[in-house]
Amino acid sequence: MREQGLNREIDDDAEMGSRDKISQREAEAEPLEQSWIDVTVPLRFFVKDGALALNSSSKAALLGFYNPCVREDLTIADARSSANSAVKPLLYVRYAYDGQVFEATFDDDQAVSLPSQYACAMGPVGCVY
Repeated sequence: MREQGLNREIDDDAEMGSRDKISQREAEAEPLEQSWIDVTVPLRFFVKDGALALNSSSKAALLGFYNPCVREDLTIADARSSANSAVKPLLYVRYAYDGQVFEATFDDDQAVSLPSQYACAMGPVGCVY
């Protein structure tokens, strides 16, 4: 796989937020309050040699990311501690590889490796919206 391919196609969709809000957004196709963020552009910077690999640590600390599930009454210092977040965010990525569109969802502290044999195939590029 070429880096250009994944780098170009990963911009289809990448979000970080609560499971309920991402599922709700998919079901209703409506904008949500601040419970998810678009991390498409920041995620592209982590693509190397045609693959995306992120360590098994909180993604909220990555450049361009933050935890959108943090309660509003917390200070910035408290919010950076994942123990204070009531809801753990998820990373949802839709990407194209080898002519097919795939979706994958990862827990905040789960290692990310794309392309992945565990991603859900959605169909051919150009036929999936």
